Amino acid sequence: MGRIIAQFHSMAPQMTPILAPGFSKRGLSMKSLISVIYASRATAEFHEHEIPELLKQARLANAARELTGMLLYIAGSFVQVLEGEAGMVEAVFETIRADKRHGQVALISREPILERAFEGWTMSHKTLDPAEAGELIGEANYFLSPAWIQQLDSYRAKKLLSAASTRWQMEHRSGKYRTLGRSA
Repeated sequence: MGRIIAQFHSMAPQMTPILAPGFSKRGLSMKSLISVIYASRATAEFHEHEIPELLKQARLANAARELTGMLLYIAGSFVQVLEGEAGMVEAVFETIRADKRHGQVALISREPILERAFEGWTMSHKTLDPAEAGELIGEANYFLSPAWIQQLDSYRAKKLLSAASTRWQMEHRSGKYRTLGRSA
């Protein structure tokens, strides 16, 4: 289990190093970073074809707030990780909880982190079908259950995000979705 969780942070998209948010140029001050992972069901107010516009807005807002992360869309549901300064991440998560496009919002984990797993990525994204998502965590039928949002634990969520990130990297080597720092 520890190996998979360690891989979550080591398998995030790679890019040209930039000064990490939260560090001064002298490297003397550091903001407290956290990671929040949640799952939710899209309500009737949201439709899959709206994802590109949602990502456009999220990437701009996240860049301004120095937030990074990944959004997965699985057959009408979301799994997302947000990383950044604690106050910013908490504020965005509370906005998501109040957003009418999200129902059954389940906080999966909230934990301090030493470094970002998605450094330089304001919002990576991948749409998965339930079978593909199950394959990524080694549990073929897991995401076919209507109760998976309430049952998703931190271990499975991190494993899913890590594997989806790796798959995303393999599919998008060009770097055209990078929005912080320089593209490789």
